[in-house]
Parts: sequence; C-alpha cells; structure tokens
Amino acid sequence: MKIDEFITKTGTKVPEFAKALNVSKATAYRWLDGSRFPNRKKLQEIYELTEGKVTPNDLILQNESKPNVIQRIFGG
Repeated sequence: MKIDEFITKTGTKVPEFAKALNVSKATAYRWLDGSRFPNRKKLQEIYELTEGKVTPNDLILQNESKPNVIQRIFGG
C-alpha cells in the first residue's frame, strides 16, 4: 500500500502523519509525490506507524516510474 492510500483509507491528515514521524509537512508531501524518498530509519518508522500496511517495497514500487529517485538511492 502506498502512503497516499494509507492516508486516504485511514482518514489521516498529512500534517498528522508528518508529526507522528517527526518530519516536516513538506517532507511528507515530497514522499507522497515521489520527489523524495525516506531514509532507512524513516522507512522502518513508516512500517511501524502503519502497522505493516506500508512497506519499504511499496515505497520503492511507488517510485518505479521515477528512475532518477531509485538511482539516487541505490546508485547506478
């Protein structure tokens, strides 16, 4: 499940989601639009916050259409 799907299904507001993860609203919105990718620690926190509904793989696949993001993360 993608972050935006989780937010929609649970009725969570992006500012609440950001606050729970101790990041700015801007950072959360960047994750949503795919222009930024959470670091490993935040990936784990997202997984825990969403009770396993949003996994690191979900976020990687969310950005699959943005190869520049994947390349920045994994190199190549």
